[in-house]
Amino acid sequence: MKTRFFPWLGLLLVLLTACKEEGKNVGGSLQQYDAVYADTLDDIQVYAIAEDSMRTSKMSAEVFGWVEDPVFGTVRADLLIQFRLSANAVDFGAGAGLDSVVLSLPYAGFFGDTANRLTVGVYELDEAMHKDSLYYTTTQLATQSQNLVENAPCLLEVRPKTNAVVTGEVQSPQVRIPLQKTYFTQKVIDKSGSEELFDNVHFLQYFKGLMLKVEQKENAGCLAYIDVLNTLATVTFYYHNNDHDSLTFQLVSNDSSVYYARISHGDYAGAEADLRKQVVDKNRTDAGKSVYVQASGGIKTQFRFPTLKSRFGGRRIAVHKAELLLSPDEVTGGYNPYFHPTALTMYYKQDSASTKSYFLPDYLNIGTDYFGGTYRSEDSLYRFLLTEYVQYVLMDKLDVSYPIYLTVNGAATQATRVKLKGPAHADRPRRMRLIVTYSNID
Repeated sequence: MKTRFFPWLGLLLVLLTACKEEGKNVGGSLQQYDAVYADTLDDIQVYAIAEDSMRTSKMSAEVFGWVEDPVFGTVRADLLIQFRLSANAVDFGAGAGLDSVVLSLPYAGFFGDTANRLTVGVYELDEAMHKDSLYYTTTQLATQSQNLVENAPCLLEVRPKTNAVVTGEVQSPQVRIPLQKTYFTQKVIDKSGSEELFDNVHFLQYFKGLMLKVEQKENAGCLAYIDVLNTLATVTFYYHNNDHDSLTFQLVSNDSSVYYARISHGDYAGAEADLRKQVVDKNRTDAGKSVYVQASGGIKTQFRFPTLKSRFGGRRIAVHKAELLLSPDEVTGGYNPYFHPTALTMYYKQDSASTKSYFLPDYLNIGTDYFGGTYRSEDSLYRFLLTEYVQYVLMDKLDVSYPIYLTVNGAATQATRVKLKGPAHADRPRRMRLIVTYSNID
């Protein structure tokens, strides 16, 4: 046994090295010894499940808004954000008066039809957020009942590509919401020189932050991505005092602030029937026809290759390449406001109930560029290379029963989603499939 095992292992190492230059020399030097075969496996167990929750604190951007997606149903996201003093020992001067106060939040992107306006409310937090805590899509914090918008209802036109002009200065696209002058006069201006405005330790005990909430939407609504760490993410006080006009002071959001998106999917009541059947009813009878993947703490797909080992009948196989191909299953052509993810990713667990997840060996050992997952517009595919994974399964280094999960890459900072053609889809050439290119060693 030893004399046969080590030459085979040496050949395998050559193959895995050759796979790093995937496509240039399939099978490496082994082709001179044996024929190269390709098998397509579409016997894949697959079904959609809902994420329990997803961490959205400490992200580079946050989702905000309300949309009714025709495939995935409701996505409703509130933004909770902590604002900090931009200076210590704040004193507005004698005779200070507030002229206006504006909440501004720069855009980082959008999802859905931005022609649909959102009715927005702004509320003061009644419960503190803490820097050393993590916050999730399901985290609930108490708020006060008063809507702080100056002229409610506030009809927000989401304009992520239109620059704002602020006191004659052109700035990047942003949400701008006037807040109640009377409320913030009492809350901030009248506290001039007080302990509450001495530093952020005192201020954050006094003013815990704001929650932005969409109260209503036009038509199907839309979502905005908010750049919470941008220097334009502020509450700006325009004021005067006895000595000067046209003064400003800002509360800021920065990397010391705490913020997160609280996201609801409405129990998928508005989703299409097949998705509800899988996710809500836990009925997986026809789950193989469609594969669903959604960001923002929404849907992930679990799958396995149950016949992968038996397909090769116990033969010793050198895997040159294993490609998992995934095709979107939606009408193409024209503008679609419900964007596909730029990239998908995947991981595995040792059982479905486990809280610990693992990178697949191709991702871990060879890298993201090889592993794939980026949407390829030239052939309308998401493509993953699972060469090492398949080889490990055939060598009994990985259990084929371990569930693999397909998710959106960067799911906490966006709301993109995609419906894919499953392994049992009627469009056989475009269905979900694993193509294994290999040689027999024996």
